[in-house]
Amino acid sequence: MFSCYPLIQHSRRLCMMRYIGLDVHKHFIEVCITDRKGKILERGKVNCQREVLLEFATKKLRKHDRVALEATTNTWAVVDLIRPHVKQVVVGNPMKTRAIAEAKIKTDKVDAEVLAHLLRCDYLPSVWQPDEPTQTRRALLTHRNGLMSRRGRHMNRVQSMLARLMIKPPCKYLWSKTGVA
Repeated sequence: MFSCYPLIQHSRRLCMMRYIGLDVHKHFIEVCITDRKGKILERGKVNCQREVLLEFATKKLRKHDRVALEATTNTWAVVDLIRPHVKQVVVGNPMKTRAIAEAKIKTDKVDAEVLAHLLRCDYLPSVWQPDEPTQTRRALLTHRNGLMSRRGRHMNRVQSMLARLMIKPPCKYLWSKTGVA
């Protein structure tokens, strides 16, 4: 899927800055690797699974690479896996990345390539990257919001059932301590 691209000059290997665009989806990631001049070095597809992504990161990514991807559902999990293997990970703001949104030819390969080029030219509008405690708090708040939403739906269902059966609640506020008792 991927091939090695060594840069050999004057009989010694030099570090070459690479720019990598990742178009992240639920089940796969489209990859485009370019050099500092914008020449495409490699393209490929990686399954979006923890073990496969770690293998990709250890085998294909280098310490001086810069990686770009757009913010999506599983972005931060991908970033956490890739960050130790590269110089920089930039998460682009999908609402501001007009080059991708307005492209006439919209494929995953094109999106990955555009991300790599925007990163290379330093035109990628990025988002703030939360630290670990912030990510944990966000996950807890998201879970709590889901629970509160479900609780509200269940409360409405009970009241709807009582109304449908024409049963008058024993008190004015059904969800007060007295009403619950």
